[in-house]
Amino acid sequence: MIEPALLRGRDVYERRMEGWTDDGGPDALAHTVRLRDPDRALELSVVATISPAYEIRRAACRVLQGAIAPAVARAAERLAGTRMVAGFTRQ
Repeated sequence: MIEPALLRGRDVYERRMEGWTDDGGPDALAHTVRLRDPDRALELSVVATISPAYEIRRAACRVLQGAIAPAVARAAERLAGTRMVAGFTRQ
């Protein structure tokens, strides 16, 4: 039988995502997403230009709870200069 690590010691595993968009300046939007599960939580914030460019100007990741490698939070800053496409992936 397959035993996923996330289910070890629990009957149910749930990950929640909450997101919102705010004004990011005259030609930008600020996108914020929080990901949370029973063990950890983080918040990713991005300021990106509006359509059609969708270029990320600033990005930050903040650990809200649990053990998350510091490299994860630092890596978010490297998204600056990247263009977003559908699904918040890189082009």
